[in-house]
Amino acid sequence: MGLHDALRAFVLCETGHQGAGHIRPLHWYVACRLVIEGGFRPDDITPRPPFNIRSHNRRWILDYDARLGGSGERTVLGGLKTKAVDVVVTKEGVGPVMAISMKGTLNAFRNLTNRMEEAVGDCTNLHIAYPALVYGFLQVMRANREGPGVQANDVAICRDGQVAESIRRGSRCARTIGRP
Repeated sequence: MGLHDALRAFVLCETGHQGAGHIRPLHWYVACRLVIEGGFRPDDITPRPPFNIRSHNRRWILDYDARLGGSGERTVLGGLKTKAVDVVVTKEGVGPVMAISMKGTLNAFRNLTNRMEEAVGDCTNLHIAYPALVYGFLQVMRANREGPGVQANDVAICRDGQVAESIRRGSRCARTIGRP
């Protein structure tokens, strides 16, 4: 599944927003990119990407094999509590080295600041137990356009094409949190 398909599943949200069916394809996509672009071994990643690595003439070959693909999250022991993380790279003898949490927002953009606070709390919790862990937070939003049938709090793009204030406010919060 490519990025286009994963984003389509998110935007259309055919499985409903209460479950994770709309965001799981993005978990799968990110896990696959960690193998293809990041160089991580598929066995070290949850959810497990559908690849096999084999050696041929002193070179590593990556083969696609849908049967090897897995699903699910990984529970990581934080300093304060355990955390179910969407995509995790774990190295034998070291533990988790990378954790990526993904949140999807289909509407109710007034809650974006809360999402940023949640990300900071999760990062802090995990870094207490694993100070060298790389923590990523991916926020995906459906760009609802202002118009009939779209509630005021669910608007991401105004009639004039400008980004809604709730999105701009969330973006400012994220930039502020990310500063040293």
